[in-house]
Amino acid sequence: SSGINAEWPLRPGEFDGAIMSFKCRWGMFGDNEDIVLAGENASAEAEADDEASETKTRKIDLVHMFKLEELSFMSKKGFKEWLKEGIAEWSKIIKKQIEDSPDKEVDVDAKVKEWKGGLQSFAKMILSNWDNVMIFWDKAGDVDGSKVFYVGNETADTMYFVKALYVEDKQ
Repeated sequence: SSGINAEWPLRPGEFDGAIMSFKCRWGMFGDNEDIVLAGENASAEAEADDEASETKTRKIDLVHMFKLEELSFMSKKGFKEWLKEGIAEWSKIIKKQIEDSPDKEVDVDAKVKEWKGGLQSFAKMILSNWDNVMIFWDKAGDVDGSKVFYVGNETADTMYFVKALYVEDKQ
Protein backbone atom coordinates (compact mmCIF):
# COMPACT_ATOMS: atom_id res chain seq x y z
CA SER A 1 0.00 0.00 0.00
CA SER A 2 1.25 3.44 -0.83
CA GLY A 3 1.36 6.02 1.93
CA ILE A 4 1.70 9.75 1.98
CA ASN A 5 5.51 9.56 2.07
CA ALA A 6 5.60 7.44 -1.08
CA GLU A 7 3.27 9.70 -3.04
CA TRP A 8 4.20 13.07 -1.57
CA PRO A 9 7.82 13.23 -0.44
CA LEU A 10 8.24 14.57 3.08
CA ARG A 11 10.91 17.18 3.55
CA PRO A 12 11.98 16.56 7.15
CA GLY A 13 13.80 18.95 9.39
CA GLU A 14 12.13 22.13 8.27
CA PHE A 15 11.66 24.79 10.89
CA ASP A 16 13.59 22.81 13.54
CA GLY A 17 11.29 19.81 13.15
CA ALA A 18 8.15 21.76 14.11
CA ILE A 19 6.65 21.52 10.64
CA MET A 20 6.10 18.72 8.12
CA SER A 21 6.06 19.81 4.50
CA PHE A 22 5.04 17.96 1.38
CA LYS A 23 5.29 18.88 -2.26
CA CYS A 24 1.89 18.91 -3.88
CA ARG A 25 0.40 19.63 -7.29
CA TRP A 26 -2.70 21.16 -8.79
CA GLY A 27 -4.96 18.95 -10.93
CA MET A 28 -8.51 18.37 -12.09
CA PHE A 29 -10.41 15.98 -9.81
CA GLY A 30 -13.95 14.62 -9.67
CA ASP A 31 -15.70 14.26 -6.30
CA ASN A 32 -15.52 10.45 -6.35
CA GLU A 33 -12.10 10.19 -7.95
CA ASP A 34 -9.15 8.61 -6.19
CA ILE A 35 -5.67 9.86 -6.96
CA VAL A 36 -3.82 7.30 -9.07
CA LEU A 37 -0.12 7.67 -9.63
CA ALA A 38 1.14 7.15 -13.16
CA GLY A 39 1.89 3.47 -13.75
CA GLU A 40 0.29 2.40 -10.47
CA ASN A 41 -2.80 0.76 -11.96
CA ALA A 42 -3.23 1.00 -15.71
CA SER A 43 -6.87 -0.18 -15.69
CA ALA A 44 -7.81 2.43 -13.10
CA GLU A 45 -6.15 5.11 -15.25
CA ALA A 46 -8.18 3.97 -18.26
CA GLU A 47 -11.38 4.07 -16.19
CA ALA A 48 -10.53 7.62 -15.13
CA ASP A 49 -10.36 8.64 -18.80
CA ASP A 50 -13.83 7.15 -19.33
CA GLU A 51 -15.27 9.30 -16.55
CA ALA A 52 -14.82 12.51 -18.52
CA SER A 53 -18.53 13.23 -18.19
CA GLU A 54 -18.12 13.73 -14.42
CA THR A 55 -17.66 17.36 -13.42
CA LYS A 56 -14.10 17.97 -12.33
CA THR A 57 -12.78 20.79 -10.19
CA ARG A 58 -9.28 22.24 -10.06
CA LYS A 59 -7.83 21.27 -6.68
CA ILE A 60 -4.58 20.50 -4.94
CA ASP A 61 -3.97 16.72 -4.86
CA LEU A 62 -3.55 16.54 -1.06
CA VAL A 63 -6.64 18.68 -0.53
CA HIS A 64 -8.64 16.33 -2.73
CA MET A 65 -7.21 13.14 -1.20
CA PHE A 66 -7.94 14.14 2.40
CA LYS A 67 -11.19 15.97 1.55
CA LEU A 68 -9.95 19.21 3.09
CA GLU A 69 -11.93 22.39 2.79
CA GLU A 70 -10.56 25.87 2.39
CA LEU A 71 -10.67 28.02 5.50
CA SER A 72 -11.27 31.25 3.64
CA PHE A 73 -12.20 33.40 6.63
CA MET A 74 -8.85 33.22 8.47
CA SER A 75 -7.09 36.57 8.29
CA LYS A 76 -3.48 37.34 9.20
CA LYS A 77 -4.73 38.46 12.60
CA GLY A 78 -6.75 35.24 12.99
CA PHE A 79 -3.69 33.16 12.04
CA LYS A 80 -1.59 34.92 14.69
CA GLU A 81 -4.30 34.35 17.32
CA TRP A 82 -4.67 30.66 16.39
CA LEU A 83 -0.92 30.22 16.65
CA LYS A 84 -0.61 32.13 19.93
CA GLU A 85 -3.47 30.18 21.53
CA GLY A 86 -2.23 26.83 20.21
CA ILE A 87 1.44 27.11 21.07
CA ALA A 88 0.97 26.52 24.82
CA GLU A 89 -1.07 23.36 24.23
CA TRP A 90 1.20 22.10 21.44
CA SER A 91 4.27 22.69 23.62
CA LYS A 92 2.83 20.24 26.16
CA ILE A 93 2.41 17.63 23.39
CA ILE A 94 5.97 18.17 22.17
CA LYS A 95 7.37 18.04 25.72
CA LYS A 96 5.60 14.70 26.34
CA GLN A 97 6.88 13.29 23.02
CA ILE A 98 10.44 14.28 23.93
CA GLU A 99 10.12 12.88 27.47
CA ASP A 100 8.75 9.61 26.06
CA SER A 101 11.57 9.27 23.51
CA PRO A 102 14.26 6.63 24.11
CA ASP A 103 16.97 9.33 24.35
CA LYS A 104 17.04 10.10 28.08
CA GLU A 105 20.11 12.36 27.76
CA VAL A 106 18.19 15.03 25.81
CA ASP A 107 17.60 18.46 27.34
CA VAL A 108 13.80 18.55 27.17
CA ASP A 109 13.44 22.29 27.81
CA ALA A 110 16.07 23.13 25.18
CA LYS A 111 14.30 20.89 22.63
CA VAL A 112 10.93 22.53 23.36
CA LYS A 113 12.54 25.95 22.98
CA GLU A 114 14.08 24.87 19.66
CA TRP A 115 10.65 23.62 18.52
CA LYS A 116 9.02 26.95 19.45
CA GLY A 117 11.72 28.77 17.47
CA GLY A 118 10.94 26.60 14.45
CA LEU A 119 7.24 27.34 14.79
CA GLN A 120 7.98 31.08 14.98
CA SER A 121 10.15 30.86 11.84
CA PHE A 122 7.31 29.03 10.09
CA ALA A 123 4.84 31.74 11.15
CA LYS A 124 7.13 34.44 9.74
CA MET A 125 7.38 32.55 6.44
CA ILE A 126 3.59 32.17 6.23
CA LEU A 127 2.98 35.83 7.05
CA SER A 128 5.59 37.06 4.56
CA ASN A 129 3.94 34.91 1.82
CA TRP A 130 0.35 35.62 2.90
CA ASP A 131 -0.78 36.55 -0.63
CA ASN A 132 0.25 33.07 -1.82
CA VAL A 133 -1.15 31.16 1.18
CA MET A 134 -4.30 29.06 1.32
CA ILE A 135 -5.40 27.47 4.60
CA PHE A 136 -7.35 24.23 4.79
CA TRP A 137 -9.00 22.16 7.49
CA ASP A 138 -10.95 18.93 7.58
CA LYS A 139 -14.69 18.95 6.97
CA ALA A 140 -15.39 18.68 10.72
CA GLY A 141 -14.53 22.37 10.90
CA ASP A 142 -12.77 22.41 14.27
CA VAL A 143 -11.78 26.08 14.60
CA ASP A 144 -9.13 25.34 17.24
CA GLY A 145 -7.88 22.20 15.54
CA SER A 146 -5.21 21.54 13.00
CA LYS A 147 -4.82 23.52 9.82
CA VAL A 148 -2.95 22.72 6.63
CA PHE A 149 -1.12 25.55 4.91
CA TYR A 150 -0.54 25.72 1.16
CA VAL A 151 2.15 28.05 -0.15
CA GLY A 152 2.45 28.32 -3.90
CA ASN A 153 4.88 30.33 -5.93
CA GLU A 154 6.79 30.12 -9.19
CA THR A 155 9.24 27.55 -7.79
CA ALA A 156 7.05 25.09 -5.85
CA ASP A 157 3.65 24.12 -4.47
CA THR A 158 4.00 22.96 -0.86
CA MET A 159 1.66 21.92 1.94
CA TYR A 160 2.75 22.52 5.55
CA PHE A 161 1.45 20.80 8.68
CA VAL A 162 2.19 21.62 12.34
CA LYS A 163 3.79 18.30 13.29
CA ALA A 164 2.59 18.30 16.92
CA LEU A 165 -1.01 18.06 15.70
CA TYR A 166 -0.52 14.78 13.87
CA VAL A 167 0.43 11.26 14.93
CA GLU A 168 3.19 9.78 12.82
CA ASP A 169 2.32 6.34 11.42
CA LYS A 170 5.55 4.32 11.49
CA GLN A 171 5.45 1.47 9.00
